[in-house]
Amino acid sequence: MMSRDSDRGRYSTPEGSPIWEYFSTASCAMLFFAIGFVPGWNAPTLNMLQKPGSPITINGSDVSNISAAMGFGYMFAPTLTVLITDKLGKKKSLLITIAVTSINWGLIAIAQTVNVLIVARFISGFAMGMILGIAPMYLGEVASVKIRGAIGMVCSVTMNAGILFTFVVVPYLSVRMVAYISLTLITLAAMCILFIPESPYFLAMVGRIAEAEVVLEKLRGKSDVTEELDLIKNTVTDMDKGAKKLNKGNEPRAPKTFGIFEQIKQIVTVPGNRKAFFINLLVMIWMEFGGYIVIMIFCTFLFDAMHSKISSYTSTIILSACQLVSNIFTAFVIDRVGRRPLIGISGVLSGACLMIITVYYFLMEYTGIDPSPYSTLAVCAMYVNITMLSIGLVPLQTILMSETIASEVKTLVSNIIISMGGLLGSAAMMFYKQTSEIWGLGNSVPFFVFTITTWFTTMAIMMLLPETKGKTFLEIQRILNK
Repeated sequence: MMSRDSDRGRYSTPEGSPIWEYFSTASCAMLFFAIGFVPGWNAPTLNMLQKPGSPITINGSDVSNISAAMGFGYMFAPTLTVLITDKLGKKKSLLITIAVTSINWGLIAIAQTVNVLIVARFISGFAMGMILGIAPMYLGEVASVKIRGAIGMVCSVTMNAGILFTFVVVPYLSVRMVAYISLTLITLAAMCILFIPESPYFLAMVGRIAEAEVVLEKLRGKSDVTEELDLIKNTVTDMDKGAKKLNKGNEPRAPKTFGIFEQIKQIVTVPGNRKAFFINLLVMIWMEFGGYIVIMIFCTFLFDAMHSKISSYTSTIILSACQLVSNIFTAFVIDRVGRRPLIGISGVLSGACLMIITVYYFLMEYTGIDPSPYSTLAVCAMYVNITMLSIGLVPLQTILMSETIASEVKTLVSNIIISMGGLLGSAAMMFYKQTSEIWGLGNSVPFFVFTITTWFTTMAIMMLLPETKGKTFLEIQRILNK
């Protein structure tokens, strides 16, 4: 246990220093870079395994099953996350997710059959779902208000850097070597996370106020954190009032966290919690059925189908680079522009690009017109689409989850949303393969559905989402509850 008196002021100066805040962020960044190998592995590896001389022979059906396995694993992640996060805290939970991720890469390293790959990808999706449910919450709770948005961007930027890395190097490496590299990175991330402090919100929620103060002093690098500690205690007090109400006036039980059934009551009965739930659900529907997941998983096949002069290998690298650069750009503007403008611009322009791609595929598949002279336009529309999503939807998905969901229901709501994301992601991949290949309808039909989904969800989100830029958790909850 932390020595409260001896540690107080140990890392602090009157003027303050963000060193430990940045170290905690960098540790999570390393973890996100490593977890970026999970979604990035699919496109180049599955394309490689379908070529002659592959160490594991796979067909089109296997491609669909391996891809969907990750989504199904992602869907089941909340089951364990809900059980461990409020009991063990964010730090220990992150270490557990790293252990699960290591099992995935260990299986891939020894895989000789398709079934082993399917099991490994299920575990990888499970681990990724846990990390995406825990790490953004942790970063949102340790970051200071002024830079919370930029720090939250770390999740998306470093994960996309990991995806880009896999797109570039995986075609030149064996499946086993990629697994070994991933194991090395995830081990380095674990070594860093061993030294990060626990979330002060978690410590306050379980009644360890003195330890929360020590952690705040460490994170902010200053000896006077009274104002922020009072804000955290006020948030916990609001939770206690809600617990008393749910328990019909009795004292809330220790620790000061809600059980699952109590959290469900809070989601249903509190207007702000309902609104936050629907905002994040709409964002997840857009994320999965707006084409993003299908494009990132099947980008190699989609570029091949466009018959472009640009090779699919080059196109996938450019696509991932667009995503990374856009994320970095957003990191610099998110706390200046705000969340709502980025969501609106992202949705409108992404939908327009998807419509261009839909028309291109439609002309190729259903008319006698040969659109291949304009293939560069379609390829560029794919680039711009991912760029727009990476400016708004993708990075803001984790940020909005950490900002809009009240602390007392954050674990349950976040993991319901993540579970829905896994289900919708698997459904989107199976829908794409079913309509485009099995039913023979081509790429234009699923892309038309992606276009409509993008525009509809964008409008709905803009109607519900308040601006959260520069606001404390308490201020955001008060706005949502109006």
